[in-house]
Amino acid sequence: MLFKSPPAEYAPTSFWFWNGALEIPELLRQVEEQNAKGVRGFFMHARGGLISPAYLSKGWMDCVEAVVRRAAELGCQAWIYDELGWPSGTAGGRVPRKGPAYQQQFLECRIAGIPPRADLPVDPVPIATARLGRDTLTFHIGRQPHYIDTLNPLATRAFIRATHEQYLKRVGRNFGATIPGAFTDEPSHRAWNLRDHVLRVPWSKRLPSEFRRRRGYDLLPHLASLFFDVGDFARVRYDFHLTVSELFVEGYGKPLFDWCARHGIAFTGHYEYEVPLRMQVQCLTSAMPLYEYMQIPGLDLLAKNRPQFERIESIVLAKQPASVAHQLGRRRVLVEAFGTAGWDLGPQGLRWQADWLQALGANLICMHGFYYSLAGRRKLDAPPDLFFRQPWWPVSRTLHDHMARVSLLLSQGRPLRDVLVIHPIATAWITHRPQDHAGRRDYEPDPLGRAFARTLDALVRSHHDHDLGDERLLARHGRVRAGRLRVGRASYSSVVIPPGVRTLDTPTRRLLQRFASAGGTIIAFAPLPQLSAGRRPEAILNPDEGGMKGRDREAVASLAASAHAIPPGPLSTRLATLVRALDRARANRTRVTGANARDIALHERRLPSGDHVLFLANSGAKPADLRVSVSGRLSVEEWCTTDGSSLPIRYAHRPDATEWRVHIAPMGSRLFICHSEPSPDGGRGGDESRARKRLAPSPRERAIHEFASEWQVRADADNVLVFDMCRWRIGNGRWSELVPVFKAARLLAGRPSRHFGLRFEFCNRLSGEAAPVAFALENFDQFAVKLNGTPLSGSPRDGFFLDPACIRCGVSPYLRAGMNVLEIRGETPTALPQYGYLLGGFAVHQETTRRFALIDAPTVLDGGGWERSGYPFYPGPMTYRQRFAIRPPTGQKILLHVANLSQAASVLINGRPAGDLLWQPFELDVTSCLSEGKHELALRIYGSLRNTLGPWHLPGNRRIVGYSQQHFEDGAGWMDRYDFVPMGLLGRVRLVAR
Repeated sequence: MLFKSPPAEYAPTSFWFWNGALEIPELLRQVEEQNAKGVRGFFMHARGGLISPAYLSKGWMDCVEAVVRRAAELGCQAWIYDELGWPSGTAGGRVPRKGPAYQQQFLECRIAGIPPRADLPVDPVPIATARLGRDTLTFHIGRQPHYIDTLNPLATRAFIRATHEQYLKRVGRNFGATIPGAFTDEPSHRAWNLRDHVLRVPWSKRLPSEFRRRRGYDLLPHLASLFFDVGDFARVRYDFHLTVSELFVEGYGKPLFDWCARHGIAFTGHYEYEVPLRMQVQCLTSAMPLYEYMQIPGLDLLAKNRPQFERIESIVLAKQPASVAHQLGRRRVLVEAFGTAGWDLGPQGLRWQADWLQALGANLICMHGFYYSLAGRRKLDAPPDLFFRQPWWPVSRTLHDHMARVSLLLSQGRPLRDVLVIHPIATAWITHRPQDHAGRRDYEPDPLGRAFARTLDALVRSHHDHDLGDERLLARHGRVRAGRLRVGRASYSSVVIPPGVRTLDTPTRRLLQRFASAGGTIIAFAPLPQLSAGRRPEAILNPDEGGMKGRDREAVASLAASAHAIPPGPLSTRLATLVRALDRARANRTRVTGANARDIALHERRLPSGDHVLFLANSGAKPADLRVSVSGRLSVEEWCTTDGSSLPIRYAHRPDATEWRVHIAPMGSRLFICHSEPSPDGGRGGDESRARKRLAPSPRERAIHEFASEWQVRADADNVLVFDMCRWRIGNGRWSELVPVFKAARLLAGRPSRHFGLRFEFCNRLSGEAAPVAFALENFDQFAVKLNGTPLSGSPRDGFFLDPACIRCGVSPYLRAGMNVLEIRGETPTALPQYGYLLGGFAVHQETTRRFALIDAPTVLDGGGWERSGYPFYPGPMTYRQRFAIRPPTGQKILLHVANLSQAASVLINGRPAGDLLWQPFELDVTSCLSEGKHELALRIYGSLRNTLGPWHLPGNRRIVGYSQQHFEDGAGWMDRYDFVPMGLLGRVRLVAR
């Protein structure tokens, strides 16, 4: 059965960073390791840190060919990634080096008397001038010499020749089979820093002539309107952005789409800054038309806990490509997820975010990232690494299989989305002034975008699943049939015009008029859109000011009269009105009610068999106790995504619906299949008179054994003491005070070639029978290393820590009681210091704010977290053991409950595996493992690399959503205190009978 063992195409794929000195045997080992854990596809991603072979060289293609060959043997999928780093389009810099005709351009507005920026080359001769009050404006063309003109197919064709056709020559025989597609990463048309207040808009040499041809008038006399509210700025901005959008599609997206189609592979990936709306205007102009020219539309949604943090932006991000996929019949929607979430991300967080994304419409999970190498600064490159270095990797197969089963079911048939929300991008165009960026990093005032995102969130929380309607796509694919608005293959009974929309294209207005005349429901937020911008140069924002022809004025009034208008007021009140209006309009929809039902994201599909799929994802951190009601007389079963089994459930028939109860754990999900015909004997269904009894909740649990709070423990790997503080000096100068290692490296990097010294200090309070101790350092052979004056030499045969570049060296014979000093000597800039690590069977005690001591390892721990009991930097695993006696009750299940742990655990009873715990509820059926008498419970608990790799010294770092280098090396935000996250067994353990 496919659900039990999904094909490779539905398994999660890795964003596999080729970021070191590549060796074919190691590449093949990593392919096999991924496949063994259920990650059955990978994107071969050339990444910063790549040492050899050179990108796109013969050696590079040899690596690609070897990996593709092994993937074919294993039945995996090997995807092309089309660039060295990102953004895509340069072929590792080859295309822009061809000259200015291939380089990205922008238009810069300069105000007389204000010094111009000097960050990028700008032509000194203006292409136009204008007056703004007393100021003179000049308009200049600038270039970004390191990127391509994405509005010009000339540059994209050169990119294809330099990249895609090289892959075609070497591995083209695998196109469409082992190689299903090519990933493009973050192309855009903006050439400037988004965080700056700049008077710049995208440009191309061909833009003025194309604007004149497409819009019917010259652009150059109206350039001031792109930046200031002068002239007929709404019309000019609309026409300008529409033209740029068309050129971006034709110049970049469509050539790649067409090339991939000709060669039997899918064009996928994602564009830059799909949200917020203001960012989308600056980077893409309009995202959704680009997805029409992707066989697999995609997005990236990085950082952690997106169902909780940046939730509303996440909905817009996912709904844009998912809507186009639904409307144009594309089965898959890719999402690049999890990157920058930090090192404290495990199965629970990964499932939570993956479920959320799949409920919103993404069904091809690209896991960012799997690192070929973790040496040096690669540790700071958008962590986490989700690969074999993670302590929980040995039990990750269940997680990956869960993702695959959800992806399989949510890729079949068609989604049931009955509501269309008009995308407000045209309003964003006419109100956009590029110099108004006023935020910090990605965040800025964006009232239109935020109101739009809150509207979509209200629909998700009320279980009105929906698509977005881009007006360019509506013009090409929209029609009215049988009282419904059809867009391509999608069909809708209700249309929502969100708050803040000030303009509708003429084709959109006419389409909505026909829909309303056919009995369709239109709900709009007052004041209703007044501008009919599409193809009418004389249209303006307010028809009462003149410019709109009488026929158009009457048509707008007719549309307004046919819409259900939501009056002005607080947005929360208006959104509640919207939900009530949709409830009335969609009386037969699926309903989910009960405790925390608003946290449930509902995804429904109709399978080719006629069966109805319901996927419910709990986006909240609280359990949800729900009642689900589906229209019709159905039979229902649950399909278990963790093991591929199907389970009968209790359900009842109402006069017009089938109902059942469901409990969903925090951050959990459930998947149900509703069959159109009930079983012949009524199954577990029943008539309304028996519904209350049949829907009664399951019997309560009772505890039959409480485990003590103290456990016998054993660390299953070497403990770690991280040296992140050091003293340093140049030559034989004076030693500095203790400073962060990264600060010492920065100070040394700026000096000419000089010998330097570095000191790590620690205390040794181990007894004479302690386990062996080793020291690990990256690039050991580049330094002269001494412990207490004794030279040390590391060798690869002695093993490594986390990465082969971090070589171990035994140091037990050279330890002394009390203070110990590790001294490292090197020469800048050839060798710069990295963290050092002590490894062994010891415990770690923090004696001062910046100094640690080695002590004997404990044999007993409580359930409060091992970071407090001698293992502050330890990633795990740690085995907890406890003996107990029990007399199991007959005829009942015995469940093991663990209140909390991080990140996962393997359960053994009497030395035999009983199962794994990866997410809430940390619960396992152990009935078959227990008999009357004495037993031993062992919990092998896996942590994460968070306490090992940091950050440790950043105030409030647990609240950070997305981690970058600055969070690990932030001197300005430094605090001496270490911040370790709880790790290990974190709550009580008990056996319950159910």
